[in-house]
Amino acid sequence: MADDVDVSGRRRLIMVRTRLVPGADEAAAEPGSIVRVGREAFTVQTGSGLLDVLSIQPEGRRVMPACDFAAGHLGAGARFDVPPVTPAGAPGAGPS
Repeated sequence: MADDVDVSGRRRLIMVRTRLVPGADEAAAEPGSIVRVGREAFTVQTGSGLLDVLSIQPEGRRVMPACDFAAGHLGAGARFDVPPVTPAGAPGAGPS
């Protein structure tokens, strides 16, 4: 499933392919922080572990490997501005 993410005042990104990093339960950085940029993916700290982003689609562009996007736009220490989650059934929550 793809997730929309707003990156600090930049255009919206869609994380097309991701994978959970096994054994990474504790938060070592603020949620949304880029903690590693590798050859295949970049790794984002979440509220409950780490997530490798394998492919991404910048707004108005085609899907691309996350490492290619990271090479031109991200580095370790960069941070996604993640909008707050609206609980299901709350006003403003999307379709259920």
